[in-house]
Amino acid sequence: MRAFECAYARYTSEPFALGQMLVVREGRYDTFGVVTGSESGPDDPSRPLIPRGDPGQSAATVMATNPEIELLLRTTLTVAICGHIDREVARPA
Repeated sequence: MRAFECAYARYTSEPFALGQMLVVREGRYDTFGVVTGSESGPDDPSRPLIPRGDPGQSAATVMATNPEIELLLRTTLTVAICGHIDREVARPA
């Protein structure tokens, strides 16, 4: 089985769940996989984020009062490839 990593251009507070199946459509291929890992962090790892908010504040409150944070984050998924469809024929990985 093969695995790959992909990243959203933006941050999402509720990424795909572990074990969730997804499809990536690119060109004539539909590639199917299962999410094996998910993490969010700075878009540029060499520029760590400065903590924001006060103790006890929820993540939603911190994000609402600091909307620029979402522009500095990205969500990365690790996906195990299960197979693909080529010319309407399903093929295993």
